[in-house]
Amino acid sequence: MSFPTLRVRALIVSDAHVLLSRLLSRPVSFLPGGRVDSGETLEDALRREVKEECEADAEAIEYLGAVEHRWVEVRRPVHDLNHFFLVSCRTLTPSDTPRCNDAAVEMYWAPIERIGLEPIKPESVKRLLRGWLEGDRSIWWAYEHEA
Repeated sequence: MSFPTLRVRALIVSDAHVLLSRLLSRPVSFLPGGRVDSGETLEDALRREVKEECEADAEAIEYLGAVEHRWVEVRRPVHDLNHFFLVSCRTLTPSDTPRCNDAAVEMYWAPIERIGLEPIKPESVKRLLRGWLEGDRSIWWAYEHEA
């Protein structure tokens, strides 16, 4: 049994757009965020990740829920436990896309009406995100295991 990597993810919405991160090496998108360091609270990790990836301060934070995700990457099992938060950042708008500090990742704004067409992983996050954008405010929870 592998222990999951604890991660935080930020849902940042501005002017009918959602901020997404995209891997440059393959067609995979995800909400900005990253690993929780030892001794950090989820909120501290989220604030640090938003600052690192978006060069912005998280001004308001609301917990959305969690998604456990398992998959195999180059014959190595991967197990993430992602905690999602709605984050307000006044300085982030679709007219100014932040540059990610990770050279393998590009940030971009996706129009809300096209979010279902984005290659967001895991798939359960895309479903939960679409539901939230349509008004469903129930706590997020999903488990996804990609073979």
